[in-house]
Amino acid sequence: MKTLNQKLMELKSSNPIAIQLFEDICHPVFFKKNEIINTLSYHINKLYYIETGVVQGIFIHDVEEMTAYLSTNGFIIPYFLFSRQSPPVQYIRFLEETKGWSINLVQHLDLNSHLLLMLLEIYEESINAGYEREKIIRIKNADDRYISFLKNYKHLSNKVSIKILASFLNMHPKHLSVVRKRN
Repeated sequence: MKTLNQKLMELKSSNPIAIQLFEDICHPVFFKKNEIINTLSYHINKLYYIETGVVQGIFIHDVEEMTAYLSTNGFIIPYFLFSRQSPPVQYIRFLEETKGWSINLVQHLDLNSHLLLMLLEIYEESINAGYEREKIIRIKNADDRYISFLKNYKHLSNKVSIKILASFLNMHPKHLSVVRKRN
């Protein structure tokens, strides 16, 4: 698992001063297993970095809970769009005890230009990751979709329930069980 400092050093726009400034505005956070936060209220102004744990982004579509993303490490952008045609993520659920960092963006609107460039890069990475997830669920054949998932997210295959994994892959849990047995 990458620490916040390691991730910040990987950013193209980072430099030692900007990394230190970024770390100075971060606050440690801990979430209990099954804790849920609503991104439509207070938490929409926050950026999270997850160092350990498993996080599920959820949106509600026609009264059905859908998994927008699953993550074990990295930045979580609470209002990230799952799809250009879908509503924004409405909740974040912590599937394990989770440790990380948070930044209240509203409190730090006066960020210097180096920090703003780093934030822009973080948001760009998140958008690109969303497009990659969207490519997976657009694969028509369920077996191919599952194989693509394993190629990109194998570390998650045994960390989440079949119901959550099926939601992530846009399948019924029973169908996913059949697909898993074949692959």
